Amino acid sequence: MASIFSVSSHHPFIIPAQFEDVFPKGDIPVHQTVGYTDYALRKFFERASKEPWFNNTVFVITADHTTIGSVYSEYKTFVGTFRVPIIFYEPGNENMRGVKTGELIQQIDIMPTLLNYLHFDRPYFAFGMDAFDPQTEEKRFAINTLNDIYMVYENHYVLKASDDKATALYNFHSDPMLTKNLLNSDTERAERMYNKLKAFRQQYNDRMIDDEMVYIQEYLWRK
Repeated sequence: MASIFSVSSHHPFIIPAQFEDVFPKGDIPVHQTVGYTDYALRKFFERASKEPWFNNTVFVITADHTTIGSVYSEYKTFVGTFRVPIIFYEPGNENMRGVKTGELIQQIDIMPTLLNYLHFDRPYFAFGMDAFDPQTEEKRFAINTLNDIYMVYENHYVLKASDDKATALYNFHSDPMLTKNLLNSDTERAERMYNKLKAFRQQYNDRMIDDEMVYIQEYLWRK
């Protein structure tokens, strides 16, 4: 496994000096660096495609958040801030090309998705789910946090919560600008989603304290 993390498309949006006047400046600072990032990815795949391991590799491309300076209003909300793509690309598999889904997926789904896709048949621990498994569609969720505020996503709903209470509930599909708080009108959903958040945090904290997030590593060590 290899990992590459690029910060060229992050504030302060610095690109190599030799490319300073190559890409359009656009309307906001990130535009030029998006052009550079696109160019860098193209050059990477041009070079990687000549390697013997290329057709036997699964590439995953994603981000941690969008840019604060987006020109689109829906990307300026606390939901839009984390609306990023996750791309799985296997050059040697024609059946994997051109498949697009709008299902709820988060970064912690990457590991179980890849392990199941590679037919890994040993037990392992993961908070996420296999994004390619249609049986997980009704169970999919996402959780993230920003400035001590938690967001729980389920179906088309997002619950906003602090450490001790839920503060808002929105249908981000029909209400992308998050103008209608459903917390007091859909109390059952809000309570269920808040309980999921508490359970998730408790599982995470307990397993970190007790060192119980290494199931797969224990197997590899034994082997």
